[in-house]
Amino acid sequence: MFAKVVLLLSFPASAWASCRQPGSFLSPHDGASVPVNPVIHAFVVGPGDFDWKVSDENAHPLQHRVVALPSIGVFRAFRVEIQSADATSVVIGESRYTVDRAWKAPSATAVTVDSVTASNYLWDCSKHETRNLVINEPADAYRVIWAESAESWERGERKEVVLPAHIFEAFRSRHDEVPPKLLATGRVELGYANCTGLTFVWKGPIWAGVIGLFSDGSETTSPVSPLLIEPPPAATKTGSDSLSVSAGRAAP
Repeated sequence: MFAKVVLLLSFPASAWASCRQPGSFLSPHDGASVPVNPVIHAFVVGPGDFDWKVSDENAHPLQHRVVALPSIGVFRAFRVEIQSADATSVVIGESRYTVDRAWKAPSATAVTVDSVTASNYLWDCSKHETRNLVINEPADAYRVIWAESAESWERGERKEVVLPAHIFEAFRSRHDEVPPKLLATGRVELGYANCTGLTFVWKGPIWAGVIGLFSDGSETTSPVSPLLIEPPPAATKTGSDSLSVSAGRAAP
């Protein structure tokens, strides 16, 4: 059985997405502090691989390993494991990170989906048709694990995809200010994102959970009880970016 709860959150659409083309980006964002030997998550738009230069503050190349992560649709996700040695900064493309030897991962040991919203608006340039998982435990990226039935979940027949904490990063220039409130949360958008493309292919309801990924390579624990999530409603010109939805968490 599934206990029904009503979830509601208002969240504005990205102001940076106005008919612009999405671009590849890194997480955490440019200017962030990272630990020694950091792990950076790269989201590449299109069919290309991660091929950016990785160097220290003096433009000396840093050894690194690139691992492809489970991906769907517009974003190809990569884990970039960097050997920073004695570097005080790590530079990837135009993004610069400060190496903080006292850096500590967030204290959260598990990720909770605090609310689920629906975006289903249609306009001249594009549409947005997603279910949005709103998470209060911030992370650099999230691994969404799902099954197509409760029975499949219990049997371990699960799939996964790694997605950014915020899709708006695909439209933000490195000079745009990021509202601090947004950095304190995550919003994983599953479906067709405005001016972006597919991040997830809906075939019916899913039973899902989320894992947070951090820049020291650590992760939160795997979800035990999945959340039942319905596909998003079809986009319309009178649609919304903050619909309430009913969702059910699997009973123990």
